[in-house]
Amino acid sequence: MYIERAHRVGKGPRTNESKRPMVIRFKDYVDTEIIMEETYKLKGTPYGIDRQYPREIARARSELHNIHEARDARSRRLKMQIGYPARLLC
Repeated sequence: MYIERAHRVGKGPRTNESKRPMVIRFKDYVDTEIIMEETYKLKGTPYGIDRQYPREIARARSELHNIHEARDARSRRLKMQIGYPARLLC
């Protein structure tokens, strides 16, 4: 597993309770997927891992739960995707 780039985000220093977030880019997409599959192990800890999306995609993802079509797809356990430009695909 190779890290292509890593850096901290935001201004420092903060209090000991609140560490600065990090952005890490892995060389291979497979490595990213391996990490994302193991994130459940951090449940109950002060740490978390999430993907970083462009603002447009992040906004569409946050609105996704309010869309009737998305709720219907979740109830039928369909796979939902956000296409580019940001729109819902079922």
